[in-house]
Amino acid sequence: MKKKLIYALSLALLVGPVVASVEKTNYNPTDETVSVDITKKEKEKVEEIKEVFNITEAYEDFNLIKEPINSEKVSTYYLNKKAKNKSLDSYQWSDENLGNLQVTYTSDGDFYSYSKWSKDQYDNKNSEKISKDQAQKIVEEKLAKLIPDFDKKYKLKDFSLLDDGKELSLFYERLVKGIPLASYSLYVNISLTSKEIRDMGINSDFGPATSFLSDKDFTDKAKLSQEDAEKIFAEKFPLRLSYKISNSGKSVSKVYHSEIFDIDAEDGKLVKNNNLGFMPYEMDKAADVISLTDVEVKKIEDLKDLKKKSQAKKRAYEIAGDGYQVTSISLNSDKENYYYNINLEKDKNYGHITLNAKNLNLVSLDLWTDRKVYNNKVKEEDAKKLALDFLEKYGDKSELNLDKVSIDSSKMGTSVTIPRYVNKLPVLKEGVKIFVDQDKKNFIL
Repeated sequence: MKKKLIYALSLALLVGPVVASVEKTNYNPTDETVSVDITKKEKEKVEEIKEVFNITEAYEDFNLIKEPINSEKVSTYYLNKKAKNKSLDSYQWSDENLGNLQVTYTSDGDFYSYSKWSKDQYDNKNSEKISKDQAQKIVEEKLAKLIPDFDKKYKLKDFSLLDDGKELSLFYERLVKGIPLASYSLYVNISLTSKEIRDMGINSDFGPATSFLSDKDFTDKAKLSQEDAEKIFAEKFPLRLSYKISNSGKSVSKVYHSEIFDIDAEDGKLVKNNNLGFMPYEMDKAADVISLTDVEVKKIEDLKDLKKKSQAKKRAYEIAGDGYQVTSISLNSDKENYYYNINLEKDKNYGHITLNAKNLNLVSLDLWTDRKVYNNKVKEEDAKKLALDFLEKYGDKSELNLDKVSIDSSKMGTSVTIPRYVNKLPVLKEGVKIFVDQDKKNFIL
């Protein structure tokens, strides 16, 4: 199998990691999210985040990422339906000296995760440590600001000490009408020396889709009592004295064994549970709103200048050619621009296109083909013309020197390289490489 690849070698053209996407069968692009109202809403959200998390430093870079819920991580149709057209909205600050900070909310506006890292976060020379109870109080005061009715919705489940007792990890279980929600927890890590929360967030065996369940999604019906359920379990699956080989394989011991099943609380029917680790067990007003920095304002303002998703999708079909289907579209950003990351599929072959979200110029293209026989007979001059025409139509040639084109041919196809020049000087190892295959149909940058 040959991978056909478009390299956008210029730093001005490069994009960051592709964010998670939505599976084709569940992907249904919503109408466009780019508007003045959205811009205002994002400004208010960033102000809220900076206030709650006391972000006062002026980071050199600020990015927003709208990440669609990845249905590959959602194993049930029910959760897929609940998470349809939903996303995780991530607000990211970074700075060479200050470090990195990321806050994520669901598209419904609910807190999802927080993390902060700096070079010197482990250099705290303060040897005095606060107690576990003091740390827990700091954490729960913060969570009360992030999660409405936190004290009613979550209960401390477990805790552990890390880093020679300098860091405390707290684990909370979610309660729905007083009942623990299996396979769903909230974790928080806090330094006992700096009193700073390092990271916290939601964990679920079913991925972020679980965060879109509200209390009303859970039934109150439970005709079966705890005692009746235990009786059914004992009758259907009595404990058997058995031998068990240890995990190390070095010993054998006797155990009382039973398979694990769920019992429906309404009708007493047995339901096989394949996730053996699921069972739960018991155990002041913020400061004034912090104004946005120039970097944050610019990034949010740029939202209103973006092209629509439908336009990006149309452009992707135009570039990829016949037979490809768009399976997902996501929006992310780097220090300079916003980008549409588009995944495609054709038969058993896959492709990926990145477009500048402001002008739909092609940033990168990555296609696969299962061709097994190569016999390139395209003339170099023809390949050069095709490549330049392709660049003229879909790319950005503003910093490319079209007089310094180099060509390299092989049985697989012809590679046309155009270097980047700034102020009439070449920028080493930067530019655009366009690959023309033997059919003169596929162009790989």
